[in-house]
Amino acid sequence: MTRQFQVLRGWWHWAQDLRLAALERQIRQDPTNLRRRRLAASLYCRKAEEACDMGESSELEKANVHLKAILSASEDARFLHQTLTSVLGPRLFYRLPKLAARYMRKIALSAECLEEFSSRSEFEERATPYHLANALLILKAAGEVEAAAELFEEAQELRWQSHRPITWQSLQQTPAVHIKGLAHQPFWNPKPPLATVLQENHHAIKQELAELRQKRCERASQVLAAYPNLVEQSGVWDMLQLYSGRQWNEDACALLPFTASLLRQFLPSADVPYIHYNTEEVVVFLLTPGTRVRLHNGGSNVPINLSLGLEGCSGSKCEVAGEVCAFEDGKVIAFDDGSDHRVWHDGSQERWVLTVRILHPDLAKSPKRPSERRSSMNFL
Repeated sequence: MTRQFQVLRGWWHWAQDLRLAALERQIRQDPTNLRRRRLAASLYCRKAEEACDMGESSELEKANVHLKAILSASEDARFLHQTLTSVLGPRLFYRLPKLAARYMRKIALSAECLEEFSSRSEFEERATPYHLANALLILKAAGEVEAAAELFEEAQELRWQSHRPITWQSLQQTPAVHIKGLAHQPFWNPKPPLATVLQENHHAIKQELAELRQKRCERASQVLAAYPNLVEQSGVWDMLQLYSGRQWNEDACALLPFTASLLRQFLPSADVPYIHYNTEEVVVFLLTPGTRVRLHNGGSNVPINLSLGLEGCSGSKCEVAGEVCAFEDGKVIAFDDGSDHRVWHDGSQERWVLTVRILHPDLAKSPKRPSERRSSMNFL
């Protein structure tokens, strides 16, 4: 860090401190000005992030005071959502989990969100379960089990026009879209038939991947960070998507032509309901040594994940609804994508897995046709 940069950074911090001091004076004069409170909270959070102090710091505590005041005073669901996403954001959700969950709960129970129980079917993403599902995930991932259990019970008891629209049966399976009546198994045994096909072609898929890994420039444009907000601290969780949202990514398929050709025989399924964008997918995942992925779920209880270990799986494990299973090269783990799951890798080599998401067997046997999927009032 150069001397000039240090001086400029010092001046910038000084200017921010002056700005915050002025804001605090204005807030004391008019405590009801929620926009000023939001700006002050945002500046405090950014200071905490820059200092790499993400614990219970004085800066976060100052932000917390304003965020609690906003939550108590505002009934505007959109304003609350903007505050939640712009001030806290995914990085701080897990440091202030109870506060984040309280915001999400209040948004979920707003009239604007509840109305979607009348306008949308169980096959569509509806705002109230969407926000409650996110609140539950944050609480569970942060270890706030008691708070999560209380919110889960409240969601189960929620009534809308004389019925209970949220059909979750287990605290460990609370996706935003939950189709009632689908069999629930954390790990699927016996595995769906496609698992055998994947295992029988492991060597060819692995060889194709090895050739691709030698062509770093060619694959670089197609590789994306999987879900960076779910990665704990440092680590890499990248993905190469071959199929998603009912479309094959032809550029990605050209990098793995054998794998794509093999799976085009099975996807898309004929006459299946479009439940969620990831009802059916084909993705290659990379996990580097030491990486830990937070507890999460796939957004609905419709997909079953078939994860074929390609290479480097020693030391890598997956926990689904409290049950743990180790990845193995050449073997498929079949698990419920709608259940809470997390992954970690304590091995010494890069771990590569091919994941194929398929339709839940119960729906595949008896497809139901939902209405056209639309965006819900999740404000995103």
